[in-house]
Amino acid sequence: MRLFVAVVPDEKVRRELLLLGQNWRRMGVRGNYSTDSQLHITLAFLGERNDPRQVLEALREVDFPAFEVRFSRTGAFPSLWWAGTDRCPGLERLAAAVRAKLDQKGVEYDRKRFMPHVTLVRRPALPDTDTDGTQIRTCVRPDASCRVSRFSLMKSERGERGMVYTEIGSVCARD
Repeated sequence: MRLFVAVVPDEKVRRELLLLGQNWRRMGVRGNYSTDSQLHITLAFLGERNDPRQVLEALREVDFPAFEVRFSRTGAFPSLWWAGTDRCPGLERLAAAVRAKLDQKGVEYDRKRFMPHVTLVRRPALPDTDTDGTQIRTCVRPDASCRVSRFSLMKSERGERGMVYTEIGSVCARD
């Protein structure tokens, strides 16, 4: 099964991010929009693994304090648009601690640089009025924050309507 470690924003933030996607859709952007249950910040992508319990046991050794994270910007990779966070030392430390624990336990993961974002639309197709989407992407920005007090080990499976993410287990902050 495909596994990843993620922070799932609270319901209020997810509503705000979904509203941002709805605004883009109203502006004529077509694509595969994320659903509520797909919204997350990936801390580490593990890929195909057969040992979720072993991975979760390792992750339960990660010690972290709760912290606030704020979403206030948007951006794009070649095939997707996302909502991003303000610089958040707590989130950066959590990602580093998760990755350090995975390293310590010999769990392989994708070592791409940590770039905190929530994917909102894959393969965006723009209306004829905007050549690269910057004008549309930046005219409406998220403005939401939440307290992060847990992270999750998630599995990813292909469903009839796209990817389905299911929590296998979670780790709570120490406070």
